[in-house]
Amino acid sequence: MTFAHLNNHLQAVLKFYIESASFIPLDPYWHYFLVYMNNKLVAYATTFDEFLKVPKAPLTISQVLVLPPYQKFGIGGTLLETIYNHYIRIQKCLTIIVEDPAEDF
Repeated sequence: MTFAHLNNHLQAVLKFYIESASFIPLDPYWHYFLVYMNNKLVAYATTFDEFLKVPKAPLTISQVLVLPPYQKFGIGGTLLETIYNHYIRIQKCLTIIVEDPAEDF
């Protein structure tokens, strides 16, 4: 399966769980963080690296989804920690925002 096919599948799943989810085009500034357990997708997050295009712009965490059977096990927190570590340590990003977060976020 190509990344374009995977992207289309992920986007279709999001519409079932995130009301305001919108299609994300293939773009070098978008990044996907996927969590698998036993070869099954259990969580997903996207980020937009606007800070690479516009100086001093924030990183945007756009969509985060932990599928219902896997919620309340700390997977979302671990996923966010992974994102933070990646951008703060590796990319030297100083500002991170979350686009339209749900209450549980």
